[in-house]
Amino acid sequence: MNTFAMAPLPALSPLTQTTVSEWIFHWLAERDYDEYLSICADTPFSEMGLSSIDAVELASELAHASKVPLDSTIAWHYPTPATLAGYIAGASAPLEPEQPAPTGLPAAAANTAFQHLDEQAMADLLESLLSPAGQAPQAR
Repeated sequence: MNTFAMAPLPALSPLTQTTVSEWIFHWLAERDYDEYLSICADTPFSEMGLSSIDAVELASELAHASKVPLDSTIAWHYPTPATLAGYIAGASAPLEPEQPAPTGLPAAAANTAFQHLDEQAMADLLESLLSPAGQAPQAR
């Protein structure tokens, strides 16, 4: 294994499973993990001989390059380059914006299960749900 300090790998952009996989393979190659073994995306890190110290280093450097916060044990939770790359690419994907409720109603009001209720029926339902157990709602 190489013992000299290596130049940091460049930041990942964009974060796709392919770019993250390539980054991981480059990281592994710099540390000679590909020296005696033909590695592929589905080869477990444990079969490559990845030590716990190197796994922590991988997590730290990958978190820095990807800007995705990673636990130091990430290589044990996602034990192959493919699963780890998939997790990071998925974790960095922007969340889809929340869709507005139809007809401009608040999201709770858009639930079709209650649309058949008129205002009085909705009030009665809410009162019955909020009344302490064993007490009948007040008559109107």
